[in-house]
Amino acid sequence: SVEERTMVRTRPYGADVVLPTGATVIVSSPLAGTLKAAEGQGLFQVGQRVKEGHPLLKLMPLLSPERAVLTPAERIRFAESKNALAQSQIDAEGQFQQATVQVEAAKVALERAERLLRDKAGTVRAVDETKAQLMLAEKTLAAARTRKQQVDSVKFDEEAGTLEAIAIPSPLTGIVRATQVRPGEMVAAGAVLFEVMNDDVLWIKVPVYVGDLAEIDPSQPARLTLLNGRHAEGDLIVKPAALPPTAVPLAAAVDIYYELPNPDRKYQPGQKVSAHLTLKGKAHQVALPWSAVFHDIYGGQWVYEQTGERQFVRRRVRIGWIDGD
Repeated sequence: SVEERTMVRTRPYGADVVLPTGATVIVSSPLAGTLKAAEGQGLFQVGQRVKEGHPLLKLMPLLSPERAVLTPAERIRFAESKNALAQSQIDAEGQFQQATVQVEAAKVALERAERLLRDKAGTVRAVDETKAQLMLAEKTLAAARTRKQQVDSVKFDEEAGTLEAIAIPSPLTGIVRATQVRPGEMVAAGAVLFEVMNDDVLWIKVPVYVGDLAEIDPSQPARLTLLNGRHAEGDLIVKPAALPPTAVPLAAAVDIYYELPNPDRKYQPGQKVSAHLTLKGKAHQVALPWSAVFHDIYGGQWVYEQTGERQFVRRRVRIGWIDGD
């Protein structure tokens, strides 16, 4: 059946799959020392899945063997490392307290936005924006807590002149993205050891020409398809994400972001997709079931029109967009 219907309009745009802020953490050496493999495991590899808190390396400070007595020269370096450790502990505590305050402020802002929405004095967009701010603040707090725990785990036995090995764990659950060291290597304080990323949730960045912004409704979800733009059962509906605005001046475009859950690792950072954004307003259109449309080998779209009893004629059509089925 063919009928006129009021349908939601969409428009496809090329989009990029990107990592969210805070999804990548670079782990550095808290002190100078010698690296060793963690107990019970070999060298971790790039692409390996790791869990938060799982030890990946062990650091022997000041290049000394485990529980070895320090030489006079090492005692001087011991004092320098102790001062560096104290400064690192102060910095880690400050970052942890700052992140804690940001989380509390984000929770208060979210409660205020939800209360205004219940009283019909606020907007859903304001609630979504405060939820996104709370999510970013919580991730920042988690990273600050992990760094504080790592720094606080360093133990010096000054009287006996000995040192304890330092376990260097993964700061988050994810995949090892890069590694710059190997067991047995001597590293300086602050040297980059490895990088871990969490791809459970990704962002969809859609550059939109500024001339189209008046027609786009950024508060509505978008549909993700392959680059050919054809709808399929595996398409995903992604919700808008409230993030700081970004733009591409040379292309006269601004970026619209959506949040993409990725538990099955179907999408990869840097992947290109097609995002069908919802346009403002609705339009009266001639509509027919999507299942009645046939595609030829050249991509042409056709339907069969019944002209008589058991008589059908193939007619070319042009699909503007798809709404459901």
